Amino acid sequence: MKYIDPDGRQTVPRSYWQKFTLKTMFDLVATNGVTKCNEFVPRFLKGLGDKVFNDIMPSGSPDANTLYSSWTQNPNLVNLNELVGDAGNVQERAAYVANSYANQGYLVLAAASDGGGHVAVVAPQVLNFDCDPSVNGFTGSGQDGHQGRSGPVVLRDFPVFLQAGTHTGRVPPGWAFSRELFDAGRVIFFLYKPTEGE
Repeated sequence: MKYIDPDGRQTVPRSYWQKFTLKTMFDLVATNGVTKCNEFVPRFLKGLGDKVFNDIMPSGSPDANTLYSSWTQNPNLVNLNELVGDAGNVQERAAYVANSYANQGYLVLAAASDGGGHVAVVAPQVLNFDCDPSVNGFTGSGQDGHQGRSGPVVLRDFPVFLQAGTHTGRVPPGWAFSRELFDAGRVIFFLYKPTEGE
């Protein structure tokens, strides 16, 4: 696998993650069966500056499937699923690499392929699970599996996703994307790496 060295100036400041809490994301909580992941991602990107936003977001008000389609053709995004190659469990290896980049502070996005209809941001693994509505087993105590105290397992406990959807906030993989999408290898991870010369 070829290692991609993102532009170190494009990291997400640790303090930026603290701006996205249940209180600040309350308007994105799903209501009447309507989820708002495609509203959350632009909000998150806008706070990182116009360049990041313009490098990633297509024009208009795209839905999640349009975001996925545009990201697959975006020269500023590296498809980590393609990067890891096709040997072994590609989904698990791509998730592991995405988690590693997010932990280093790089911007990593995730999207469901083939009409899956969901997008999210991969968050650093040190963040506690915290979402609305809450899910049984989310303690918020720092003892959850993704923090390494309960034998964390890739695609069970990490990566941590920040999202709006059925569960809005910081969630484990199975609550961000369905287990069926992961099992089918349809969760695609994208690393932000601005094109050279810009």
